[in-house]
Amino acid sequence: MESSNYLELLDYQDDGIAIKVWDEAIKNLTSKEVRAKVMAHRTRILSMLSSSSLQVRMAAWLIAVTLLREGLLSDDVLRPLGSYYIEALKSIGPDDYSKAIFVSVAPELILRGIISRDEVKSASDAIWRLVDRMGADLPQLAHVVEELLRIGALSRKGRPSKVRVLSDDAIIL
Repeated sequence: MESSNYLELLDYQDDGIAIKVWDEAIKNLTSKEVRAKVMAHRTRILSMLSSSSLQVRMAAWLIAVTLLREGLLSDDVLRPLGSYYIEALKSIGPDDYSKAIFVSVAPELILRGIISRDEVKSASDAIWRLVDRMGADLPQLAHVVEELLRIGALSRKGRPSKVRVLSDDAIIL
């Protein structure tokens, strides 16, 4: 697909199609044309942060964090939308790799002041269910849980019995 063709779909009204186009676009941010189109249509990705589709919302937050890192979005723009991240975090189920990746951006969102430690802590049960189901298979998940414990953004209450918490910032799956 020619670059300019798919970029015209960044603003597409169907979230399912638009999120796939955005995912492709962030892989090509080194292109000046792609960066310019992303900047011109970034309000569309912001609208998907509150999508009624959990899959779209999770993917949109991952894209938004990439755009933050690239300097194409600001913390101030995302801060009012942080509650949608927390709502999705509380809704995650225990059996999807993409959900583990979604959780992995929580420490960065906390550090940037987009969400709070207490808000993430309110989703502890959902995070521990995910760890219980997938933790041993995903070292990245163990790392993010250790980071959330270290910064006080995850409650040990409700943790799965097969997860050993060694200290405030170390676990064994």
